[in-house]
Amino acid sequence: MSFLTRKQIGYAHGLTSSNLLSLDIDRLDALYHVQLDQETGLLKDDAAAELLEAASELETEARELNALELLAAVQIRHADILLATQALREAIVELNKTTILLRRLSRPDYEAAVCDRLADIYRRQHDWNAVLQLCAEGISLVESQRYNVSAQYLQGTYLRSRIKLYANGVYAAYKTGQFALMLKYAELSKARAILRGPLRSDGQTPEEQQTEKEFKRVCRQIDQARALGDDHVLPKLLLERRTLWDLLLMQRANDRAADAPPLFDLDSFIEQLKKEEAVLYYYWLNERQLLVVYLDRRRIRAEIKDISDADRQSLRTFTDIILGNFTRDRIGYLQHLNQLKRFAQLVLPIQLPEWTRQSRSLLISPHKMLHAFPFQALPWDEAHDYLVQRLAVTYIPNLSSRLLKVHSLPRPRLLALGIAEYRVPGKDFPPLRRSEEEVVEIAGQFKELNLDALALAGHQASEKALRKLVDRDELSQFSHLHFSTHGESVSSDNPMESNLVLHETLLDGLEIANWRLNAELVVLSACCSGQRAIKGRPVGGIVTELPGDDVYGLQAAFYAAGAQRVLGAMWPVAQDTAHDILSEFYRLLLAGREPEFALQESVCDYIVKAGINSRKPYFWAPFFISAVGQPTATV
Repeated sequence: MSFLTRKQIGYAHGLTSSNLLSLDIDRLDALYHVQLDQETGLLKDDAAAELLEAASELETEARELNALELLAAVQIRHADILLATQALREAIVELNKTTILLRRLSRPDYEAAVCDRLADIYRRQHDWNAVLQLCAEGISLVESQRYNVSAQYLQGTYLRSRIKLYANGVYAAYKTGQFALMLKYAELSKARAILRGPLRSDGQTPEEQQTEKEFKRVCRQIDQARALGDDHVLPKLLLERRTLWDLLLMQRANDRAADAPPLFDLDSFIEQLKKEEAVLYYYWLNERQLLVVYLDRRRIRAEIKDISDADRQSLRTFTDIILGNFTRDRIGYLQHLNQLKRFAQLVLPIQLPEWTRQSRSLLISPHKMLHAFPFQALPWDEAHDYLVQRLAVTYIPNLSSRLLKVHSLPRPRLLALGIAEYRVPGKDFPPLRRSEEEVVEIAGQFKELNLDALALAGHQASEKALRKLVDRDELSQFSHLHFSTHGESVSSDNPMESNLVLHETLLDGLEIANWRLNAELVVLSACCSGQRAIKGRPVGGIVTELPGDDVYGLQAAFYAAGAQRVLGAMWPVAQDTAHDILSEFYRLLLAGREPEFALQESVCDYIVKAGINSRKPYFWAPFFISAVGQPTATV
């Protein structure tokens, strides 16, 4: 056991300390993960023997030191090693010892970890009632601690080692036919942060007001640094702003600690569904099992799709390319999107066309990588080449978000920004020749109906003009916002810093999230503006999927500011197509269509009129609507 610190420093039995013991427990854990076969979840025999011997020795030392928390920690790691050798009975014994020990301590995180391991064992033994009991206990413990961490990224990190509790609870509830409980556990671990609602000006503490003031100051300094091309000071300012952002989140969470996110209730959700609406809901139980749920006001159907390693890798490659914005070359995307047909049976229930016979709209709640998947472009039936030709599609982060109360302004009012030429220091954005024409035309459609519309085109669509509206709190007076500009995609390191491009600077999600909006609809006629992060910040040098399926990117920013719906693009858009589809979209919207139906009809009209090449999904399928809350008619 030369990897242990005690051996490296000439340790003699009985001369250890709590600090050395803690360090050796961490070394044991690190070596366990290095030796673990990620495919099988098993340890090689020689590695297992060495690790088990080390774990036993560390347990002895912990007892002699009467270091009870360290003893609990090493017992949990001991159980992990036993599980990785398929010694299930021995692992149960070890975990039961830990349970007895924890009665003397107050460590909810350790108790949840024990529940997690035991639930995993009983799942292997198909004892679903035991799994449900343990998951109920463990999830309750996690939920009691989860929001003590205020920063969104840290909340995600906290959930990372505990997400299997939720997945096992979902699976056990599915196996016992308890679909309401199944969805309850899924909802607790799916985009939960989005339910905390938008920022409001009332009720701010003096500390929060001061932090927000500092945040805005740094935003201005960032713009100045970009204008001067000061690459030396810019990284420091960006880091300072991220720190202030996390502090703001903490202050707001503390201020609203009593406002817990609403708990999901299946009956309440079904009650608010419209007669013509159906829901398609996804939840990855693990890398090889995908839960797919269909429900409408009359029925609920659930199935688990077994995904082969090859299919998952193909799906991962497909979505990575979409999110990676691998090329703005049209031919590349056209060829890439030709793969869509092969994924239809993988992600859609075979009976879906029959089930949705009486439906007109489909709410889709994806999970993890499926957020980068254009369901609207999947093949449908002999009469409809694409799903969108049969159903209007709205994406929702989870089911609980549909239960949020939203309020609409009494009269529609539009703010539209469009930029053709760009003067952003250090950036070379190609001109968008139809952007200014687009916003002027859309504003004209509003004015023809005697509705207020403000169009900022070209150099008028500046940081100064927008900040003026923000500082005067005038943005909250617009029911519709439209941006026709360039967009820059999400980053796994800092996905809230996704950008829209103004005439002379960048506008990112952190700044947008601090606006105060009452917008029923935000339209982003910009490349990749509808993307959301699938992966989080690197942990231990490894970038993994967000365990809580958190919403980051421009969508999240506008939701945080108070928007109800966001129409964005999943990949680079073609200017002419965007103009044609969105012009018709607004005509239908102002004629009284709800946004999802207006988008469906405008896309279908485009497909019919377009040429044989330009009717392919690359051109029209990037556009989609996502929503939070129960939307009301917009006009």
